[in-house]
Amino acid sequence: MLKKIISEVICLLVLLYFFQDGIYKLSHLKSYQIWFSHAPYFKNFSPRIGYCIPIAETICATGILFKKSRAICLCLILAGLVIAILQIMAACFFTTFLFFPFHFLWFKPGWLQVLIVDLGIAWLIFMVLVSSKHITSKKIDSVAKAG
Repeated sequence: MLKKIISEVICLLVLLYFFQDGIYKLSHLKSYQIWFSHAPYFKNFSPRIGYCIPIAETICATGILFKKSRAICLCLILAGLVIAILQIMAACFFTTFLFFPFHFLWFKPGWLQVLIVDLGIAWLIFMVLVSSKHITSKKIDSVAKAG
């Protein structure tokens, strides 16, 4: 019972975090696209990704509301976080051009703060998926056999 309550609270927090992040980016779309056009490794894709990321964040966050789509949306958010974490690490290690991240929680956060928050959220989502049996050993075995 306690595990279910904690799982629901984490899902609610993830929902609120990504819904607010998506809406914030959509409401500041022009600034976000200018910021994204300077992001390392994404300069060529910035116009399309500038629209896709906030819309995907908002849709996935809304999908967490529904039990049937919750696991899929949590997996998509987790995949997006892993990509974001890898992009942050690649930008920090392999480029000389770093600027402040575009984030709604702080006015000028550092990359380390964003990385820590993303890692924390990814870990919480992973724990919810594992503990709520959205990912079971049978599903993992069937995926491993199919691949």
